[in-house]
Amino acid sequence: MTFETKFRSFVGLLKKRELTPTEQTIWADELLRLYNEERRVDIDGWKGKSSFEFKEVGDYVLVKKYQKPERGAEPKEINYKIPLWELRRIESMIKDFFEKNKEEYLKSKDLATSFYEMTWDEIFTNRKIHNRFTIILNVLDKENIIDYRGGRVRLIEDGKRAVLEQKMQN
Repeated sequence: MTFETKFRSFVGLLKKRELTPTEQTIWADELLRLYNEERRVDIDGWKGKSSFEFKEVGDYVLVKKYQKPERGAEPKEINYKIPLWELRRIESMIKDFFEKNKEEYLKSKDLATSFYEMTWDEIFTNRKIHNRFTIILNVLDKENIIDYRGGRVRLIEDGKRAVLEQKMQN
């Protein structure tokens, strides 16, 4: 049963007042599990060196990244919690850039320096900030809002982008 179907059943039972508080808790836990399961997006690994998956939970995107610390080592799990407002702000900055400029692409380092209000050297040498920024761009890339390759960001103008914008506004 899908999340949507189960959620509709839950709402119907609530309206009829047919659930005890304990049953409501059980239903809510099951709905949350289904919701998170359906929102999970797996991303293919980059050149076989690392990969990540993400899911939207509340006002955050939880990113689970697997990265090999060195060649031949086992991948380590690294978790990030990125607020949706950061994704929205970076998406908005990208959109504004392409509305004002007729460029084919935006350099990711120019976007980063505007977003973090730091020099590129300060961002690039701070692995925490740089990794977070590239993960945000990879999430936007996987959601088909942008095409992010080789330090260049291109805005994707198709129906998928419009659907995501609508989803992010809700």
